[in-house]
Amino acid sequence: MADGPRSALPPHKRNFTESRLAKARVAFASFIEVVRRTNDRVHGSTDLATSSRMHSTRAPRAPTPHLGTVQT
Repeated sequence: MADGPRSALPPHKRNFTESRLAKARVAFASFIEVVRRTNDRVHGSTDLATSSRMHSTRAPRAPTPHLGTVQT
């Protein structure tokens, strides 16, 4: 009786359902990982912007040289 609800499905339908569920779990885990990485990047960039803003109020910054020029 412990197998009651599982035995209600034919084996091929149960196997199909279990494989689809496993794929859904993998897809969801991948999605959550992307959300976590994006969240970390957003928080990192806001921390950097806040830090940069705090440093820029202390002293004026020198103009940024053009990327094509090389300073020696």
